[in-house]
Amino acid sequence: MSLQSYDALIATLDAEAATMQSKITETERAIHTLEQEWQELQLEYERSQMLLEKANEEMSAAGSAGQLSLKETLSQQILEQETISKRLLEEKNKADQQ
Repeated sequence: MSLQSYDALIATLDAEAATMQSKITETERAIHTLEQEWQELQLEYERSQMLLEKANEEMSAAGSAGQLSLKETLSQQILEQETISKRLLEEKNKADQQ
């Protein structure tokens, strides 16, 4: 192997190493960003859990027989929203037909 071939091989390997290092740095930044996002999501999840627990405690503390459970309340709200959505869709369809 000649000295020129050896120098060319070293130059090629150096260029590839630089490219790989650049990709490694880019990947490390992406990992760091994803780790931060994951931590933020975990905090948001914990806050949501605490709010749900607090709401359940408040509902239990209210304790009267007339009080609905959180699940029942949410189910009722969903049904109301579905009813409103259906009504609006029907009104839109009637308006489109005219």
